[in-house]
Amino acid sequence: MIPATVQMTEQMKSVKVDPFGFSDMIKFLVTFGAGVYTGIYITQNFEVPPVDEPAKLWAKASEKVKDFMDQNKKP
Repeated sequence: MIPATVQMTEQMKSVKVDPFGFSDMIKFLVTFGAGVYTGIYITQNFEVPPVDEPAKLWAKASEKVKDFMDQNKKP
């Protein structure tokens, strides 16, 4: 019978040590940077209307969902 510590060591060899690797981090940072740059460019060069406050957006979404549910009720 193999001791538990040896079994654990064998299992740990097959586990990836760095799940969020360096290349994944670079991909994320490049994508994030491109998104920020695009957002800044669009904001500076186009007339973008301001976004409503979260409470207003939630109220609008709730109202639309309620209307949708009322329209699609089964008799």
